[in-house]
Amino acid sequence: MVLEMPSPAVFFYFANIHKMIKFGMCMSDNYRYLIVVLLALFSCHGAREHRKELVAVTGSRIEIGFVDSVYSHILKENRKIWVYVPNCFNNPVFCGQKHYPVVYLLDGEAHFHSFTGMIDQLSEENGNMVCPDMMVVGILNTNRTRDLTPTADTSIDDENGEGELFSAFIEKELIPHVDSLYHPDPFRVLLGHSYGGLTVINTLLHHAQPFNAFIALDPSLTWDNCRLLHQADTLLRQTDFQNKFLFVAMANTMSTDMDLRHVKQDTAHENDHIRSILTLIDHLQQKKPTRLNWDYNYYEDEDHYSVPFRGAYDALHFIFRDYAFTAYAELFDSSTSADSAKNIIETHFRYESSRLGVQVHPPEHFINSLAYSCMNSGMTDKALAFFKMNIDHYPASGNVYDSMGDFYAHEKDTTDAIKYYKMALNIVAMAATKDKLKNLTGK
Repeated sequence: MVLEMPSPAVFFYFANIHKMIKFGMCMSDNYRYLIVVLLALFSCHGAREHRKELVAVTGSRIEIGFVDSVYSHILKENRKIWVYVPNCFNNPVFCGQKHYPVVYLLDGEAHFHSFTGMIDQLSEENGNMVCPDMMVVGILNTNRTRDLTPTADTSIDDENGEGELFSAFIEKELIPHVDSLYHPDPFRVLLGHSYGGLTVINTLLHHAQPFNAFIALDPSLTWDNCRLLHQADTLLRQTDFQNKFLFVAMANTMSTDMDLRHVKQDTAHENDHIRSILTLIDHLQQKKPTRLNWDYNYYEDEDHYSVPFRGAYDALHFIFRDYAFTAYAELFDSSTSADSAKNIIETHFRYESSRLGVQVHPPEHFINSLAYSCMNSGMTDKALAFFKMNIDHYPASGNVYDSMGDFYAHEKDTTDAIKYYKMALNIVAMAATKDKLKNLTGK
C-alpha cells in the first residue's frame, strides 16, 4: 500500500478509548494493543504527511479546482463553471474510486471557495465521515436576475424571469456534460442562496427528477408577489418526492423590534422576506409532502449574507446524518469474527444506499485504514477480509492489490505477495510497489 495512513475517523475512536484507559475503565488486551499500533503509526508518519502528497500545488500556486465551460444552445451563450474534485480523483494510486456525488452550486463565484473547503474538511478526503468525498460544480453567472428567477415580474426593470430556460440548461446540457467527463455517482445536490435558493425551491417543485437533495439558503421567495409560494401550497400536497431531501436555512432578516412569534402577523414590508420563508415552512409542516425528507433551521445570529456557510454546513449534516461509520467497538471486539466484521460494514453502507437512493460503497481508503490497523495488531482474519472487500469494490485500483501484497508480505507468504504486487503494477506504475517487488524477487 502506498502512503495510506489509518483514517483519522478510526484514530479518533481509539483516542477516545485511550481516555477510557486513563480513567481506569475496562478495556480488553486486544483494544490496548490496537491503540498502541495506531498511535505508533500516527506518530511515525502522521495523517498530514499523507495529505501533503495529494494537495494540488503547482510552483508557488495552490489549486483547488479548474475552469471549464459549456456552450448552451438553450441559453445561446457560453457558460463557465468552476470544478472541484477530491484530490484522490487525480491521484493514480487511488484509481479505483473515481465516482463521486456532485453538488451543483449556484452563484459559484460567490460560494466556491468556502463550500469546497467545507466539503474537503467534512469528508473522508480529510479523515472525517460527515459526508462522502464529493465533486462541486460552481455555476458562474452571466445575468443573475434573468437566470435565477422562475417567473417574469413586470414591475422590475432588469431582465428577469427566464429561470425555466436556466433549469433546462442545467438538466439537458450541464449535467450531461459533467457526466460525460467525470462519470460521477448519480447522487446530485442542488444548492443556492437568495435568488439561488428561489431556484432551488422552484426546481424541487417543478423539475426535481435530476436531483436527490436540495439546499435552499435564505431563499428569496417574495419574488413576483410570492407566486412560487402559492404554487407550493398545491404541489407539496400532490407530489410524490421519492425520498428526496430538502434543507432550508432561514436568516434573521427581521426588523430589530420584531420576533418570530409576531412576525407572521406583521405586515411591514421590511419583514416580507423572512415571513415568506416561514410560510414555506408552514406549508411543509401542514401538507406533509409524500416521501420528502426535509428540515430547516433558523439562524438568529446570521443575516442574509452571512448565513450560507452555516446553512450549508448544517444541510450536509442533515442529508448525510447516518453516513459516518461508528460501530468500531463491535468491529474490533475479539468476539466478532472476520465475516461478522465485514457484514457490519456492508450492512451500514447498504442502509445508506437505501436511504440515499444510490449505491454507496465503503470508501477505499477507509477500508484500507481498517485493514492495516487489523494487520498490525494481529487480527489477521479481519485484515484479510477487509483487504478482500476493497478488491471486490474497487477492482480497477492498483492500490487495493498493492495493499493485499503488503498483507501477504507481512504474513511471510512471498509467492502471493509477488502475485499481488505484479497485479498492482499492471494497473499503475507505483515506485514503492516496484521497490517492494524488487526486494522480494531480487530483480
